[in-house]
Amino acid sequence: MKDGIENKSDRQAFLEERFGEIEARQKELEGQLLEQEHRFFSVWYNFFKSFFGKDKKNRGHTLKAVIYSLAPGRVFVFVAGGAFVGFVTIVLMHKNNNLLASQNYYLKEQIYVQAYSDRKSLIADIKKTLYEGDVTSEEYVPQFSRDTRQEALVSYLDISRTPLVKPKIDGQEAFYLVFQDFFDSMFGAAEGAVPQSVSQSNDCVSENRGEKIEFGVAFLSEIRVSPLCLSNVIFNGTYMEEMLIARSSMHHSRLYSASLKGTKLSNVKAVSLEVYDSDISSVFISGSDIPNLYLSESFGSELKIMSSDISNSRISDSDLEHSYFEYSDLSDSTIGEVNLRNSTLKNNSFSGANFRSVSLEGANLFGSNFFGASFEDVDFSGASFEGASLHNASFKSVSGVTCSQLFEAKYWQTARFENEGFLEKCLEEPNVPELMVPPISPDREIPSDAKNPIAPEFPSFLIVE
Repeated sequence: MKDGIENKSDRQAFLEERFGEIEARQKELEGQLLEQEHRFFSVWYNFFKSFFGKDKKNRGHTLKAVIYSLAPGRVFVFVAGGAFVGFVTIVLMHKNNNLLASQNYYLKEQIYVQAYSDRKSLIADIKKTLYEGDVTSEEYVPQFSRDTRQEALVSYLDISRTPLVKPKIDGQEAFYLVFQDFFDSMFGAAEGAVPQSVSQSNDCVSENRGEKIEFGVAFLSEIRVSPLCLSNVIFNGTYMEEMLIARSSMHHSRLYSASLKGTKLSNVKAVSLEVYDSDISSVFISGSDIPNLYLSESFGSELKIMSSDISNSRISDSDLEHSYFEYSDLSDSTIGEVNLRNSTLKNNSFSGANFRSVSLEGANLFGSNFFGASFEDVDFSGASFEGASLHNASFKSVSGVTCSQLFEAKYWQTARFENEGFLEKCLEEPNVPELMVPPISPDREIPSDAKNPIAPEFPSFLIVE
């Protein structure tokens, strides 16, 4: 009996010992599993869990797992994997953006072709309006009204000055091509942007020497424009009779063999305007700045220039009989081979001007300033010098000058004549008037009593809306 009890007790002790070994082995295996955990969230979950309850005994194993998860190898694998994924993504985006850029290019090219076709068609329709019929015929009657031709002129200038840029793809970065329009809209004007309409703005810079716009034998007669940018425009054989151009710019423009009969220019700015072999009969220029004017081989009587700046100009080989210049600045100009017979040149500044082979027969030079001007081979027969200033003017090979003419002028005693005895002869005349003392600083401008004049009749022509 006793032996049976001892055997049972030994068996129980044996089983308890075995269960203890199994439980210890289980805990060891559990710790190893915790140490081998590699999932990011599981590692940190087990670590924080080891601070509470019965899991405290596993803190060492979970701490090892945290340390293993932060080992350089794992970080490198993580970073390298992310970089590889990012690189693959960039490559795919680059290919996709290249495809989008090509699609965008072909779309723009299609738009360009359509715009070019529409532009050619529109220009053809405009030219039908401006070049309709045989304008050289004496029986010519315009088919279109003045307003229609005026709109055609403005439209033609607008179209000619609107850039039509052909699209191109030249190896730029795809990202730039895709986002080009966005950045241009945010930080600057896009390439090829349409400028402000020249029919609505007088912002016509003279330094902008762009491509010339040429009109042939177009019929622009009786058209009224204000304001309009006519700079860098060539009028070659154009009919511009009775045309009114007001508050406009004509910088560096050229008029060749044009008909300007009766044309009126008011408040026009035109640096280096060229007029060659043109009919300028009854042209009326008022309140304009036209320095460096080049007028050659032109003809037409009754040219009228008032209150305008035409300084430093060159006028040559032209017939300007019965012309009317008043209150204008022609200082430092060169006037050669010009017929100004019976013309009125009142209250102008010809300071430093050079007259050569000019006919001033019967001309009225009232009140004009000829300080430092030179006259060579000039005919003064019947000319009136009343109130004109001849201070330091020089006369060489002139004809038709008499002492009585000089007596009408101011400071004539300071003038220089090729025939030295002529001036002394005039000073010895019994009826010589009292000599006026010349100013210390001669005025090279328009006489002060003639500034800001009211041009007769002309304000009525400014009504151009």
